[in-house]
Amino acid sequence: GSTDNSYKMLLEMYQSTNDKKLFKIVKLRKNCGQNYAIEAGISHASGDFIGFISADLQDPIELFLEMIHFLEQDEDLVIAKREARKDKGISKFLSMFTHYLVNKYVNKNFPQGGYDFCMFTKKVAKEVLKVKERNGQLPILLLSFGFKYKFLNYERKKREAGKSQWTFNKKIKLFIDIFTSNSYLPLRAVSVIGIGSSIASVFYFIFVLFEWLFFKTIGEDVVKGWTTIVLLITFFSGLILLSIGIIGEYIWRILDEVKNRDRYLIDNKIGFEND
Repeated sequence: GSTDNSYKMLLEMYQSTNDKKLFKIVKLRKNCGQNYAIEAGISHASGDFIGFISADLQDPIELFLEMIHFLEQDEDLVIAKREARKDKGISKFLSMFTHYLVNKYVNKNFPQGGYDFCMFTKKVAKEVLKVKERNGQLPILLLSFGFKYKFLNYERKKREAGKSQWTFNKKIKLFIDIFTSNSYLPLRAVSVIGIGSSIASVFYFIFVLFEWLFFKTIGEDVVKGWTTIVLLITFFSGLILLSIGIIGEYIWRILDEVKNRDRYLIDNKIGFEND
């Protein structure tokens, strides 16, 4: 589903090789996102071991050989864990912050640097294909099955060519998807804020009553205190809108699941003639 020339390049490689069994290409009608593209690949894979890796050349592809070695030694899942990464600035901060929250509130085994480079056995692939969530995240899902896994540490390189399509908006959507699909943390946070606000309101009422009973300061000047009132109204209105927004995110995802539309549509398949 890529919008660049990757399909054309893969097709040229397929046509130029003598051993056609080395290549299988699945072309989607449109770019459906990384998760669905990987799902399409897994559903068409026939090997004993299945792996995926980002196409930005920041990960050492030779690690696949080590992964195969450990899978042959009775591991079910081998994950390339980023020891360090060359990314800088806000992008690195957002990624590290998201992965920290995932590790703390969603899955304690999830590596704090995240991952998008791994290999697993066919039985893991079967479990992946049983899950029909539309907004789930495969890296988190793989660690939730309880299969035996191993981490391989490596240093992620800085991107040398091209520009990442992983925009800020996509990162925000990923952040929301992770927590609405895998955790009740946002709803729990709203509940805690609501309870905290109610308790604060009770204390404020006691303070106002105390002032009125003992100091008679309330009511002497109508204008006095209007700033506090406006701030409180604005603050609690914002909390209400935030709460509605969080609940709306969950409701939208429920609707998205219920519609049960195709996750991806296949345009063409190459190299499956002998299957």
